[in-house]
Amino acid sequence: MPFKVLEGIIIAAYAVKANYGYIYIRGEYSKAIDIFEKTIKDAYHRGLLGKNILGSDFSFELKLVKGAGAYVCGDETSLINSIEGKRGFSRIKPPYPVQRGLYDKPTVVNNVETLATVAEIMKYDENIYSKMGTEKSRGTKLVSISGDVKLPDVYEIEFGKGTLKDIIELAGGTKDELNFVVPGGLATSILKYDEIDVLYTYEDLEAAGSSVGSGGMIVVSNKHDLVDILLNVSDFFVKETCGTCFPCREGNRNIKEILLELKKKGYKEKYKKIIGELREAILLAARCGFGQSSVNFIYSLLDKFFYEEVR
Repeated sequence: MPFKVLEGIIIAAYAVKANYGYIYIRGEYSKAIDIFEKTIKDAYHRGLLGKNILGSDFSFELKLVKGAGAYVCGDETSLINSIEGKRGFSRIKPPYPVQRGLYDKPTVVNNVETLATVAEIMKYDENIYSKMGTEKSRGTKLVSISGDVKLPDVYEIEFGKGTLKDIIELAGGTKDELNFVVPGGLATSILKYDEIDVLYTYEDLEAAGSSVGSGGMIVVSNKHDLVDILLNVSDFFVKETCGTCFPCREGNRNIKEILLELKKKGYKEKYKKIIGELREAILLAARCGFGQSSVNFIYSLLDKFFYEEVR
């Protein structure tokens, strides 16, 4: 896999005529850092990186950068700031990175899964990848499934060939009775136990009220306290916000306070209303995807479980 990612980076660099590139890995992922440092060293030794690659007129230098553990650096502009040695704050767009990015130069930022896919696509004379999946969801997706399943792992899923229920079965099924599924990580809305018979595609999950997101699927059984889950997720977003946007910083802090009240006093319908208003304000005012999606999980869980208790 590291060589497939490396190959995708070199192909992408050649396509956009870039001579310098960076791969950014969170500092906590020491094993991945060690593996990719060795991969880069081997590539230079074999003439796949550096000056006049494989005797061509194309030169490309690649450097590995270790992040400081900020989740918000999943945002491309925050990542660029981090590479430059600044705090992981998001930038106002426009200008977009392709116009003015790293060190004020035009910059292309891609997820490593995308780059690995580029390498796979280029292996074949015909674009086999585009023939997989559906019209709106081409190819495959790496789904990292965790939580209350018997075989948590990373599975490569072809879009449109199975439902969320099928993917859970592929992971050995649930350990206990299913309560809900988070299809694409904590920034996506949940789907209840009776909503998982939905095809795994961008369009079908969107129609169901959620999204593919990062591909980090979390399966949750009925053995967990829902308020504790809400507080855990809220605490994560409070700690990980970069603090640049007032609505994101203060909105998420206030949501945590409301959830603490819920824990102490029990559920009241006004909690959902206030959190819904805060969610709307954050969505409209936050300048990166972190803030815009930070309340999806919390609001959807309140909407689908707690609201029913007072109707």
